[in-house]
Amino acid sequence: MSLFSIAYWLSAGVSALYGMYYFDTLAIPDLVFSLIILWVFGLFLLTLIMFASVLFSSGYLVLLFVGGTNVVLMLLNMIPNIKTYNPINLFTSSSSIIQQGIEVSSLNEATLVTVLTMLVLYGISLVLFNRKSL
Repeated sequence: MSLFSIAYWLSAGVSALYGMYYFDTLAIPDLVFSLIILWVFGLFLLTLIMFASVLFSSGYLVLLFVGGTNVVLMLLNMIPNIKTYNPINLFTSSSSIIQQGIEVSSLNEATLVTVLTMLVLYGISLVLFNRKSL
């Protein structure tokens, strides 16, 4: 997860330097928050991969599990009451934040649910991995 974080923030920094070089002003409101929620969603996907890797021995099943989870989250995003708590909302709303289409505070619930889900999946993965014979 640390390699992902380093690569993510390095690419964001290079993109910012590129933007500052070619454009006079680079004042994008709520850009940092938008980058943070995309990073959290990426960590969520990595946690899903780790959890699925403990459950399944085949790489294909891991990819199917992660892809299937994303499809289920997208389908759940169609339900208005669940949308405010859905982790996929972090991914789908990041560009709307930059374009000032939605408020930053509207994603607090989804961010909290995503972080808590990551912690639970990480804990379950550790317990299952310790019980698994190699």
